Amino acid sequence: MKIKIVLSSIPLLMLFAVAQAQEVDTSQKAAEKLRAMHFNQDFEGGYLEGRKLSAQFPDSEEVRAWFVLNMSRNNMADEAVETAEKMSISKPDSFWSWFALASALNRHDSRGKESLAASEKALSLAPDRMETIWVRAEVLRRQDKADEAVTFIEQNIGKLKDPSERAELIVTKALALYPFGPTRDEAKVTASFAAFEEARRIDPQNVNAWYLHGYYLTTNRRYAESYTLLKKAVALSPLGLSIHSAYWNAISGLKDKTAEEKRAEIEADINALLAARPDSLVLLSRISNQYNSLKLTDKVKEVEDRILRLGPDSSEAEWVLVNRYRRLREEMGEAPNKEQTAVYRKALRDFIARPHHHRETLKGDAYRSLFYSIKDDPATGGDEILEVVRGMALYEGINPHTTFAGGAIALAERTKHFREAEKIARDGIVEAKKKIDSQRRFYETEGDYEKAVNWMTSMMYDALGWVFFNEGNLIEAEKELTRSYDLNHESLTNLHHLGRLYEAKKDFEKAEEFYIRGSNVSTPGANPNAQALKDLYEKRHGSPAGYEGYLAKLKDTDRAKRKERVLSERKAEAEPALAFTLKSLAGKPVSLESLRGRVVVINFWGVWCGWCVKEMPDFQKLHAKYKDDPDVVILTINNDPNPSIVAPWMRKHKYDFAVLFDDGYVNKVAVQSFPTTWFIDREGRKAFVKVGWSEKLFEEFTWRIEALRGSQAN
Repeated sequence: MKIKIVLSSIPLLMLFAVAQAQEVDTSQKAAEKLRAMHFNQDFEGGYLEGRKLSAQFPDSEEVRAWFVLNMSRNNMADEAVETAEKMSISKPDSFWSWFALASALNRHDSRGKESLAASEKALSLAPDRMETIWVRAEVLRRQDKADEAVTFIEQNIGKLKDPSERAELIVTKALALYPFGPTRDEAKVTASFAAFEEARRIDPQNVNAWYLHGYYLTTNRRYAESYTLLKKAVALSPLGLSIHSAYWNAISGLKDKTAEEKRAEIEADINALLAARPDSLVLLSRISNQYNSLKLTDKVKEVEDRILRLGPDSSEAEWVLVNRYRRLREEMGEAPNKEQTAVYRKALRDFIARPHHHRETLKGDAYRSLFYSIKDDPATGGDEILEVVRGMALYEGINPHTTFAGGAIALAERTKHFREAEKIARDGIVEAKKKIDSQRRFYETEGDYEKAVNWMTSMMYDALGWVFFNEGNLIEAEKELTRSYDLNHESLTNLHHLGRLYEAKKDFEKAEEFYIRGSNVSTPGANPNAQALKDLYEKRHGSPAGYEGYLAKLKDTDRAKRKERVLSERKAEAEPALAFTLKSLAGKPVSLESLRGRVVVINFWGVWCGWCVKEMPDFQKLHAKYKDDPDVVILTINNDPNPSIVAPWMRKHKYDFAVLFDDGYVNKVAVQSFPTTWFIDREGRKAFVKVGWSEKLFEEFTWRIEALRGSQAN
């Protein structure tokens, strides 16, 4: 790979790398070195150095413990747990063994809860040690016990006298205070950021107090502040790769630098890192991702090729192959030709056939991608569909609605493997609940949680019913399809299946009822209920004559019902919208307060959001309708991480609606779904809130606007 040398940056990194490479002559120095690398976010260096030092000092439990911690943060969770478990068996009375095991389990995707007991054991063996206090706090924080972590830290921090140790514990407190979930607690955000500042006052050399504060400021779109903190963190830890990634994101978000200036600064930092660690696969992987975000296609390929040469069996190489088949899919578009499809499917099959997968979920991702590619292809045989569905069920583990519901439906429609399809659908009922339970903290109310469980579970019962339908067992099919409907009345697929069921039972009135309901469900693609309704009409009337008039009446009825439903969603006790002053594309400040007395529409969106982009043509029409109306203001708030991409995107699509740039406002008001649109009345209150894509945006948004204006829309 060609490297452009940036003299101003490289000497510091080279000196840092040389210092790290110096030999250590005692186990204590070895442990201190690995500990520093861990807290400096240099996990790759800590792992490589730890492998050498643990061999040099095989009897040092402390050295091995810090080796495990660096290993667990270096994408080696299974190996870290295995090593720590051996330590706990061979040295069950050593707090270092349990400290290592608690840390490794805490970072493991599926065994995290086990870290609670391990950290308690470590603490019981050494209740006054910084390491055991810190790991217990970290475990509580990561295992959904953040409030307990804060209390625990406050009760135990007095035991620590060393300022650097106290600072590291306060960083954990700051992390525990930071709010996650469906609601935004500004008081906790303020308290979290204050704790980071306290840690820096106690120990100005604490890397994480600079880095993590900067990272969270970046997620809040406060790029100028985060840039300053992250630049300091990079100086303190020149080889901390996570820090550099956050630093690049902060640079990308700056509004006072041109795109060329941002690229130059990022590339200078990348080149300096490469000079220090030219063959680091972890570094090369991060650089590839950054080049991709900068749209530097040639450099992405150059770096990816280097990863494949240096470590063809590495986890980084695995990600290269995943990213490549995903890009192939993007390039294919909606109507790929046979050659493109063949190349894409070969890439997926080659990935699946690799002798080893570091992440089985990525193997599952390839199976899922292959499933989508072949499930509707009449040239694909039933045996191949069965093989792919089995692969999804074994490895995918992320999207149960596709794996279990979609897989069972495909088997029922395309094969005769009804018993296997039934088993997959029944397994999906269990997996659906597990999936929603794993996301429990993101649901604000019990009602929201139950709705999500019902939504996911209904898909599994629908799939089960469809298996029975295709098998010819209409009695069991009706039972399961009805159970699905009882859980969710708005499933387009279930409504279509119920229509098909009652059509098969010659109950055409019921079939028509479900097809009509299904036809009225919004969908970005083809709606099978619409064609089924037309086919049923012809079957019942002997010809298509009169269908257009019949359909027009249905649409009028649906329109009236939709309008009634949309306007009924107006909030009886509307809350005031939080005030803001944000900069426009032209750099001019716009305040919400200045718009009081007018009806204001605010759409939260990003170029990154496919559903947002999909509705933008209709949003542009809405803007055109009201752009000269003195009573109505149409605005958007864009939260793209790199705001410099927005203006070119707007020009490319010939959009001229108003765009304001997020400065952390989106997080403050806890907008988590995109697109989301607020309709603010003349008193500055959120009278309507629409979450998600709108198929009939122009019409339904107009209804809301005119209702707030106080007039009636046609």
